Amino acid sequence: MVDMTVVPKLDPSWTRIVSEYPRSSLPKKLNKRTGKAKNSLFEELDVQLYEKGANMVTFHTDTHRLYPWIKTLDSFYYNHLGKCDEFNINWYDDPEIWENPSDNANSIVIEIRDNTNTLVYSITFFVTTGTIRAQGSKYMLFVEKHFPILKLILDKKFKIDATAALEGIERQLKSPQSYSEVVKRSNREENLPISCAATTGPNVLLIGTSNIKGIKEDKLTPAATTTKIIKYTIDETIEYIQTCELCPEVVIFHSLTNDLTKMDPQACVDALAELIKIVKDKWINTTTIISLATPRLDNLGYHTNGQITNALIKQRITEVSYCDHSNMLKDGNPTPDYLSDDKYHLSKKGTSILAANIKKAIHTSLNIPMINRGRSRSRSRINSTRGRGRGSKSFPKIYTKTGDKGTSSTYTGERRSKDDIIFEALGSTDELTSAIGVAAEFCKDQVLVNQLEQVQCVLQDIGSCVATPHSSAREAHLKNTEFKPTFTTDLEKWIDKYTEELPPLKNFILPSGGHCSSHLHVARSICRRTERRVVPLVKANEVSQEPLKYLNRLSDFLFTAARYSAMKDGKEEKIYSRPKSRDDSDSSK
Repeated sequence: MVDMTVVPKLDPSWTRIVSEYPRSSLPKKLNKRTGKAKNSLFEELDVQLYEKGANMVTFHTDTHRLYPWIKTLDSFYYNHLGKCDEFNINWYDDPEIWENPSDNANSIVIEIRDNTNTLVYSITFFVTTGTIRAQGSKYMLFVEKHFPILKLILDKKFKIDATAALEGIERQLKSPQSYSEVVKRSNREENLPISCAATTGPNVLLIGTSNIKGIKEDKLTPAATTTKIIKYTIDETIEYIQTCELCPEVVIFHSLTNDLTKMDPQACVDALAELIKIVKDKWINTTTIISLATPRLDNLGYHTNGQITNALIKQRITEVSYCDHSNMLKDGNPTPDYLSDDKYHLSKKGTSILAANIKKAIHTSLNIPMINRGRSRSRSRINSTRGRGRGSKSFPKIYTKTGDKGTSSTYTGERRSKDDIIFEALGSTDELTSAIGVAAEFCKDQVLVNQLEQVQCVLQDIGSCVATPHSSAREAHLKNTEFKPTFTTDLEKWIDKYTEELPPLKNFILPSGGHCSSHLHVARSICRRTERRVVPLVKANEVSQEPLKYLNRLSDFLFTAARYSAMKDGKEEKIYSRPKSRDDSDSSK
């Protein structure tokens, strides 16, 4: 008997599954299974099929149950175990590039890792043959505990739901379509509808300045019915709200463009706070979203006021959600292409980005998945990797092609330009890790080597923090990437220990002292740059203060470690001396 207390609470919605795995990506007829998989049982386990040393077990399903099995695996591993502290779940797939649904390489790979990131076992679902394989040192955990739960979920819930849902969709299809095309029409409903009946969806009220004029409310999102109102100032917006007869599920304010030219940041935030209070008093159950100030080039002071106001909003107005527009910046500066000739109204490109950002904010607030967007499927606390399993080993492809247009995903799933300040900080962190790795290769002191390796691991955690901007992070994201202050304490202890053994520092020293010492000095200078890249994120309240403290202390440690390494290697540190100019030399004659 299955212990019902360990069966997860199930999300009945099929919207995300059928949109992420369109019908065109799955086979109409399964390929023949090969090897010992030919003798596998239908949705039952034969632990004698492979030799014990193989640490694996295999079963198969049929074409009609591909969707139910994907949904079952997603519910148990991604949405249940992925939220448990005991496990980290990595999910590799890319159905968007499964151009040939009969290609045996098309697969889903799920890695189940413990909280030390050690592989427990992996699942490989070869969708073109219907073969599902569990393999790993602890595969018996799958056999004895997890497989019975999967079967219960499949047979009691998703088998019936999938049949009804798919039959309902088939009745609506007059020509071959992908399921994602159907979902575009029906994703307003919580569950995948049997009849795909039309619905008006939740009511969304979008109020803003002239920058939202170019947004077509009927095309903003099929997930909701949007009403757009133009109000040029916060005062005008307050006046409208007080007399508004609508009762929206979501209200979005894009109201800062004009007030920024007349009020200082603090006054803007005070006015917005008053507006939010009025909304909360009038519509108790309405979700409020503040669309933050967009970049501008007409006046540096106005642009700076906007950025300061955005930061203050996040600090003071915490009972709302935010719609961030930092993807309109390049290296922290406004992107001219996104602005019109007057340099503060948005161009068509800028309006498109504004609309996309607002759409994402709406979907997030309503807990409705974005359709036809890149996915962030990994729940690993360290990496957010996607790929495609291949063969008997769970090797994801190193390339995904999703960044070919110059964008990449944060851990929260948000896509930003690769020259965004987040990726600048991530790039510097990665460069720092590499520089420390080179230094460690030349280091002869094993204790120091171990410490440098620990630093590299901590820098991976800092990368996770940087890749999780608070403006788009959920509570689970922040919990998974929380940075421990004890790491900084460790650095301070190491610095104090090495300082006791070193001669007092009486002069400025030049980077020198042998291979290890010199490379540690290089790492130190990169560390300072990394710190500078993280500072703007901390100021914007996108990253917590603790990673910044660690980087500040790390540069001190690398400096001390460089001196210690030079001493251990018996190498002389070069002392700075003021260079003599030619004039100095001539005057001494």
